Amino acid sequence: MPSSPSSPTRRGAALWLALYAAGTGLAFLAGYRMQVSYELFQLLAREPLTARLGESLFNLHAQPPLLNLLLGLALKLERATGCPPERSLLALQLALGAVATVALYVLLMRLGVSPWLRRAVLVLVLLDPALYSFVLDFFYPLHELVLLILAGVAVERFLATRRPGCYAAACACLVALTYTRALFHVVWTLAVLLALALAVRPRRPVLGILAVSALLVLAWPVKNLVRFGVFGFSSWQGYNLSQGLVDRYPPIWDAFVFGSLPGQERARELLARGVPERFRAIPVLAEPTKAPGVPNWNHVAIIPLSRRLEELVLARLREHPGLLIAKAKENYRQAIIDPARNPWAAPLDWRARTRLAWIWLRVYESTVFLYSGDDPQQGRLPGFAWVLPPALLLAVVQTLRRRKADPAGAGTVGFLLAAVLWVLAMVLLVDGREGNRIRFSTQPLLYVAVAWSFSRTAANSSKMSPAP
Repeated sequence: MPSSPSSPTRRGAALWLALYAAGTGLAFLAGYRMQVSYELFQLLAREPLTARLGESLFNLHAQPPLLNLLLGLALKLERATGCPPERSLLALQLALGAVATVALYVLLMRLGVSPWLRRAVLVLVLLDPALYSFVLDFFYPLHELVLLILAGVAVERFLATRRPGCYAAACACLVALTYTRALFHVVWTLAVLLALALAVRPRRPVLGILAVSALLVLAWPVKNLVRFGVFGFSSWQGYNLSQGLVDRYPPIWDAFVFGSLPGQERARELLARGVPERFRAIPVLAEPTKAPGVPNWNHVAIIPLSRRLEELVLARLREHPGLLIAKAKENYRQAIIDPARNPWAAPLDWRARTRLAWIWLRVYESTVFLYSGDDPQQGRLPGFAWVLPPALLLAVVQTLRRRKADPAGAGTVGFLLAAVLWVLAMVLLVDGREGNRIRFSTQPLLYVAVAWSFSRTAANSSKMSPAP
């Protein structure tokens, strides 16, 4: 009995899922274990999330809500069943990794990437120890990766078929992405959705979907504006912009520093006194700390502090605009490092505690990122720092050249590049110290764009080649 046309695709997906499973097993052998880092500033305190989830999310201004929603649901499941959050979230994270693997394979197939380049991209992604570090760590890099790749698949299907349902799927992925990570700003999301809507005719069937998506994207910033006077998904904008541009922070900022400082307790006492009456009964807004020694970065006082930092930064840049260029140069030096590294220090990823983990990480970064072992702050830049600009240029040029011969492919790669370039700009101009982690979710998108640029097969008939 002849196999169905989708059988080769299913076999290929199964093969790469097997490699993902092997990589997960290797990560466990190397000593990685599932963890929920409650001390992360992006996460709210455990008790309010467990007992007052709705109230806590409604009063979340520091971050988009989806990550804390998932954690809150896992904590409620623990209270109801006794299942630890690490166990339920491990199941979620492993499933997300599998979805990312299959979606990446499908995207490469749909774009008509040649078999050997397709295999190269999948091997690069699935052998990266950073992937498994984030699979086994409840944080948003893996969630971003999944949503971006799924959006890429939906964008390709929409541009190829012009079906409103495919546009709706792309909108759903990008709206969810915006509610996951403030890095993907409202402006970026709306610009991408508008560009997609304008890319095809007739446009009328998708304009209603665009309007609904825009309302959903704007709903949370409007909530923050009405309740806190901040329009956006994060109240940290001023602080993020201040990185590398402000030398001295106000004394009260000591209250938000992790660790012990001489005036920290005094600063936290002042925070408690300054909470407006209407917020004093809401723990996620009024408590200076969320655990012993761990500051609460969703405290209501961080809003005016961050706004003040933004004013200082903008005033300084008006006087010395060249500082922004200097910041971008310095951030490029710091950001082009293996994303598995600790963003706050030069040594290898702090989770690579075993010899096997260290070897795996070191071999990967020296092979793929061409990193010699020198600290970029003291010695030479990794080779990848020199490869990145021509790789991006190649992908941009090929996208423009092939937009008529392969409009769906070129449009999809244009979307991928929009994400890559946006994140790179945010790394260079905003927060370079964490650039090696921030780049993680768009690194596979760059691989896909470059692989497509080198692939000669762009015809629809070649887009579902049976080779895995």
